[in-house]
Amino acid sequence: MNAETPPPESLIPYDDIVQEALRSVVRRVLGDIEAAGGLPGNHHFYIAFKTRAPGVDLPKHLHERYPDEMTIVIQHRYWDLQVGEERFSIGLSFNQVPAKLTIPYSAVTGFVDPAEKAQIEKELGLDQPIAVQYFDWIKGLLVWDLGFSYVSEMPAIDELGPRIPITAKLAGLALGFSVLFGLPLGVISAVKQDTALDYTMRIISLSGLS
Repeated sequence: MNAETPPPESLIPYDDIVQEALRSVVRRVLGDIEAAGGLPGNHHFYIAFKTRAPGVDLPKHLHERYPDEMTIVIQHRYWDLQVGEERFSIGLSFNQVPAKLTIPYSAVTGFVDPAEKAQIEKELGLDQPIAVQYFDWIKGLLVWDLGFSYVSEMPAIDELGPRIPITAKLAGLALGFSVLFGLPLGVISAVKQDTALDYTMRIISLSGLS
């Protein structure tokens, strides 16, 4: 049996680009917090990192407890936050035991700000009950308001507009082929019911549906 050919690698290193952007965000945000002397409002951060990555400095008991990956929470109780170009260090308490951590940005694998997530959910109405969300969606649909695209930064209806004529053409062609071939095949199957020709027509019809 021939081995499956592995999928070609992307010529654009998207993973590296995303990780680089993530580390830049962490460095920028922590630098702002260090300069301001604390977190603004209800913001707090979850930062995940590889504990065995080069340059990571943790107490022995934390290495033993988190041998691969660890997530820290930066909220109210922290001290000695120092933000550099390649790494940051911070003092945190684990089960009332103080610890000093040094984490290179290259070790960071995740960064979440729940306050920002809650704000986005509120803007999109995702904090409402499902029934309310559905009613609001139907109400918007009646006036051609399909929301806003955060990718293109324009109304969703403006994104869909240029695609509607092409979609309509494809739907029309599909309907035309269905009528052109479906009706004659259906008549033949009805006339020649339970014959070899009928079974052949059924197989062709099911193949078309699949």
